[in-house]
Amino acid sequence: MEHFSIKTVVTCVLAATLLQACTLTVSTERPVVSEQAWSHRPTDDSGLAKVHFVDALADSHEVSVSKLPMVVHLDGKPIDAAAFIEQHLAKELQARKAGVTFTSDTKDQFILHDLEIISHRVSSFSPMVTLSMAQANLTVSGQSRRLVSFVKRAKVPVWSMDEINEPAYNEPLELVIKELAAKVNQNYHNRSLPDAEVEDLIEKIRAFNSGDGSIYLTMYELAFSNNKLAKPFMVEMTSHPAEYIRLAAISGLGILRAEDQFDHLVNLYQNSDIWQDRAMALKAIGDLGTEKSNAFLLKQRDRWQNVTSNEGIWNSRILSLYLDDSGN
Repeated sequence: MEHFSIKTVVTCVLAATLLQACTLTVSTERPVVSEQAWSHRPTDDSGLAKVHFVDALADSHEVSVSKLPMVVHLDGKPIDAAAFIEQHLAKELQARKAGVTFTSDTKDQFILHDLEIISHRVSSFSPMVTLSMAQANLTVSGQSRRLVSFVKRAKVPVWSMDEINEPAYNEPLELVIKELAAKVNQNYHNRSLPDAEVEDLIEKIRAFNSGDGSIYLTMYELAFSNNKLAKPFMVEMTSHPAEYIRLAAISGLGILRAEDQFDHLVNLYQNSDIWQDRAMALKAIGDLGTEKSNAFLLKQRDRWQNVTSNEGIWNSRILSLYLDDSGN
């Protein structure tokens, strides 16, 4: 899978005689769309579904959220969240042959409520951790469905801050677009990758070289395949020693709506050794969208709402993506 390149310019601003904090400007380029289309059609769904894109972002909305002074740029200026999602989601849906297009001539709506990147770094010797997320409501024939994307990445810069750009900002933004596209597809024609292409992706992951840090993107491709053939392999990969393969597999069970894996996801959430595994299991439980999973999320919201640790704050943020009243 291709992904777009990214570069960073670090600018130190001097005001009078005082040395102020350095501002990190992350300058993104436009993402490359997927090469594999959802060509399998379970029903006669040749009609083109039309959706009205609605910008419901708050006036005060900021894409970049960080204690560090940093901004995310596109084309030399702060990223326009609504334009970014609308343009690139439309291109991804077209490339995937989802049979869905944005237009104002319809009652169905894709209502964007959030696009956010939380950046967190403890010291110059620690990784830059990013939590990239989006939230939207999709209204189809009068029924509203919550669409959420959440991606965790981290990288320790060794020689320069440029080293964090691709893994910590570029790739997550691309995955956010592709996850939203996969979920829009599920709510319309529900197309999928053919079995043979899914099997090829599985074999590619099994054969990967441990030095290939981008192989986790192939695991996400399995999640976006919308093909249940990927599910047993994905369950297996939730215990993989490579962190980002494991996180992609956990997230993927939610994206595939693997309702029969609810107990497995709860076990991962309750018993995994590290926060990111627990957080991704929480996200996957939210994606299941069942009465049982929603009840579980409500209990976890009560558990975390007054906890001020990073885990408490970040878990509460994940839960808010599914449980707040945006658009309701």
